[in-house]
Amino acid sequence: PSFQINDCRALPIPVPTIVQLKICKKLFDEAINAQQQFFSDKISIDHKDKILDTVQQQIDNFVKGLYGF
Repeated sequence: PSFQINDCRALPIPVPTIVQLKICKKLFDEAINAQQQFFSDKISIDHKDKILDTVQQQIDNFVKGLYGF
């Protein structure tokens, strides 16, 4: 099977609202902040991983909500 450009038309791509974009930015900023703190030796790898796991769960739930799952 091959993928054709017209196949993209069948993919559901939600257009986020301004509020949803702000939520995404907040989550992404949290992840970046955790990485920066880790690389600045302000937090341990375990603490960073805990933060990133939580952010990942929030992102997963957010995306599921966008798609109605």
